[in-house]
This record gives sequence, C-alpha cells and structure tokens, in this order.
Amino acid sequence: MRRMLDLQASDLEKITGRELLASVRAAEGRTLMAETICTIPPLLGDVSNPEAVRAFGADLVLLNMFDVDAPRIEGLPSGGRLGYWTDRYNAAVVPAPQGSDPVREAKALIGRPVGINLEPLPEDPAVLGVRAVLSPGRTATASSALKARDLGVDFLVLTGNPATGVTCGAITTALRELRRALGEDYPLMAGKMHAAGSAEESGEGIVTSAVVDEWIDAGADVVLLPAPGTVPGVDVPFVQGLVRQIHRRVFTASPTA
Repeated sequence: MRRMLDLQASDLEKITGRELLASVRAAEGRTLMAETICTIPPLLGDVSNPEAVRAFGADLVLLNMFDVDAPRIEGLPSGGRLGYWTDRYNAAVVPAPQGSDPVREAKALIGRPVGINLEPLPEDPAVLGVRAVLSPGRTATASSALKARDLGVDFLVLTGNPATGVTCGAITTALRELRRALGEDYPLMAGKMHAAGSAEESGEGIVTSAVVDEWIDAGADVVLLPAPGTVPGVDVPFVQGLVRQIHRRVFTASPTA
C-alpha cells in the first residue's frame, strides 16, 4: 500500500479500512490528523473548518461533537448555525436540514478521510465538576457506529470530551461492542488526551500499559495518547514507553494535544 503522503483524492474514494491503516503506517509517523468541532461557526467565514485544516496540511479530518442522529457540519451548505456552548450541558439536539449529507459533502470538498468522535459512557460516571450530558447520537454504541458508517464516516475515535466522565474501562467495553458490529475492516481508534472529568483517572493515570493492551485486544487499530507535557506526569519517557509497546504489537500510536 502506498503512503498516505502519496494518495490522491481519487485513491481515497475506493480505499478499504485496512488499506487506510496500512497507508498511515507506511508514512512512518508523517500523517497529520486534525480535529474540528463541527457545531461551531467557521473561523474563516464561508470556508468550513474541515476545509481550513485540510488547507493547512491535515491528512485525516476528525469531527468532534458530531451527532449521528442530527448530522451537520457548520459552514457547509447543508449546515446551519449552532452555538457550541448553548447545548453543551443539556444534550439538546438541533435537527439537521432535510436531505443533508454533510460527511460526504465535506469529503467531496477536501478529498480526505473523515472520522468522528463517539464517547463511551460508564453506567454511573463520577465526574469532577458539572457533568456534560450527551445525546444518544454522540455516544459509543453499536447503533451510533452503524449510523456513522452509513453516513460515510471513514473511521471512529472512541474518546471523551471534558466533563463527560468517559473512562478507560468504558472505552474497552465500547471497542468490543463496536468491533463486533462493524467487522474487522473498519478502523477504530481509541484513547484520551485528558481525564474527561473522570474522578478516577487523571495525570499519568489517564492511560497505562495494561490499558493499552486491553484496547488493542478489544479491537483498537490506533491508540491515542496525550502528547508529552500536555498532562501532569505525562513526559517524553512515559509516552515513549507506551509508543514502543504499541509498535511492538504492530499497531499505531497517535499523540494528541
């Protein structure tokens, strides 16, 4: 498989999930994934945020706060206008315009694979501060994952936004469920760049060697780790050790910030 660096939009239109992962590995660490919050207005007026990050070199585009039950990306013709903070803590859902197909619309504009975050919630999350309530279309369930695939989403990232209470154990459980539902070809990524408000996991306790093995065994193709220096206790040797562990199992690590 050719490197992600060498693939054109026409190549990516017909690539399989396993081929996408192989192209990332073939690029030897030179693949850039950029995350945008799809419910906020564009930074550049009539240029959507996915288009903006692609213009700055993103190879993969990740949509945060995307709701599979009300799919919309601000700045696209099919998008509307929704303030980020307005509905953060009450999970209100603003209906998408009828007939909209925002993921495929974005992919046609940027010619890059597009993924979304889904958030695995434990049954009774213990959260530091006020807990953010998620709509069902943003949670990591088999139903949401299948809807995402049908919408044209190329990969899923199981992670947690601030104040959601997402835990490593909940990510493991969701990985098993989604891998069964989606099959072996579909790319699944998993990890945390912060504690997500979890009272149990913070600092270097966000991720451990044992958790990394659990995620890979449960079906993760890519493991997300906090970038060195972005979380107390997470320094270069800490991340380096986990990256080596992941690579020994022929999987991909993605430092995030």
